[in-house]
Amino acid sequence: FRRLSVPVYGALGLYEEAIHIALAIDLQFAEEQTAQISKREIDFVLKKQLWLGVARHTPTDLVGVVDRSGGVLRVEDILPLMSDFNVLDGKVRQALLDSLSEHKDTGKAASLRSEALIQDGETLSRALESLQNRPAVDQPAPRQEAQAALGEQTAFLCGHTVNAAAVECPFCASTVIDAIDAAFGVDLPDQAASALSLP
Repeated sequence: FRRLSVPVYGALGLYEEAIHIALAIDLQFAEEQTAQISKREIDFVLKKQLWLGVARHTPTDLVGVVDRSGGVLRVEDILPLMSDFNVLDGKVRQALLDSLSEHKDTGKAASLRSEALIQDGETLSRALESLQNRPAVDQPAPRQEAQAALGEQTAFLCGHTVNAAAVECPFCASTVIDAIDAAFGVDLPDQAASALSLP
């Protein structure tokens, strides 16, 4: 009956109770149930607690439990479970060295990312400083001052500006075509003639 209750507790989300009962039944069964629960979408801290519960009942194969936990436990997680007088065998020693090497690589990668972020920040800071040194929008630029001296201007979407209140751009609208026609003897409309007589 107790063995059947473990999956029921797990299905109800009572994972700690399920593993506690499984540990009282059989260590191998508890490890299998912990592995099944670890596959579910549950909190990583809870997964770690469940695996540590299994590890506490397996003092002679702590590194094996780390290996079987599928990355939930790390060697440093099981160190507190070892007695102060344990001699580190080759398996534990190698696991510790691998863990230290992994931490070293992670630290180097984090350092490189930090340096890149600092450089990006400095680049942004320089860009902001150059923007702050530019004249504000309400201050007339030299070109705006020259246009103001010429008088009222009409600007067209094509980018041309003229010194008159023209309806169409004299450089690219039909008035230019009319002016060309006039050069070949066709009557020049009044609007085109006034637009072309600009200073």
